[in-house]
Amino acid sequence: HVQFELNWPLVAKTFDVPLTLKWQAPDDWTAYQCETDGHPRVSTKFLDPNVVLVDIPPQTKVLRFEAK
Repeated sequence: HVQFELNWPLVAKTFDVPLTLKWQAPDDWTAYQCETDGHPRVSTKFLDPNVVLVDIPPQTKVLRFEAK
């Protein structure tokens, strides 16, 4: 698995839109599950062979990818 710890240094009231993260997954990953703060995310997709896009809700603390 791969886990990212996030922080949001800007004012939460002003910056309250999702962040789209683009991430290069390991070459041997063909499927994965993504969680934000322990909640499954379904708005993820692979681009190319291993480039992942995921929309992260504002103020998310932990983003985790788990290979299936």
